[in-house]
Amino acid sequence: MRAQRRHYADYPQAVVLDDGRRIPARRVVMATGVRPNIALAQRSGLACQRGIVVDRQLATAVAGVSAIGECCEVDGQTFGLVAPCMQQAEVLAARLCGKPIADFRWQDAGTRLKVTGIDLFSAGKVQADEGDEQWASLDPLSGHYRRLLVRDGKLSGVLLLGDCASAATFTDLLHSTQPAQAVGSSTNSRRSRRLQERKQ
Repeated sequence: MRAQRRHYADYPQAVVLDDGRRIPARRVVMATGVRPNIALAQRSGLACQRGIVVDRQLATAVAGVSAIGECCEVDGQTFGLVAPCMQQAEVLAARLCGKPIADFRWQDAGTRLKVTGIDLFSAGKVQADEGDEQWASLDPLSGHYRRLLVRDGKLSGVLLLGDCASAATFTDLLHSTQPAQAVGSSTNSRRSRRLQERKQ
């Protein structure tokens, strides 16, 4: 079931599906993603799950056949962003040239939503698991929201909405050994100062 019409007015009244049904709606939420096209690989007998299964050197179980990018799957994970695909290309190119380098190990560099009027950044874990701590703050004046996930004293997830200026800093901290308490103290103090300045 898909929406047939993809252009909506500022205040939509309904969504028309491809089978002709009309669903009344006051708001329309658009979402998209990437699903690997592995049909050719499957027909060729390559091992596939969500993507074409490869090892950390991007090689399949079939000699002479490799896969990188959105179509491949490494340790059960597929990749829809440019950065990990570029890293995969470097690993594969080095191996094909007879000078293999370290295995591909993706470090989450975060994802930034590119939609006009929305500034959203996330990195690391998105949903909290049992045992995780959540540090959240909302600036009611600006609408800026920040949520940090902490696991075993270390930062494990970041979500920033509205103010993403600290995205790079948090990304670095995700891959560091710095205690999360230090992170929370510094960010909370900066936020407190901003709120105090606005109140004055």
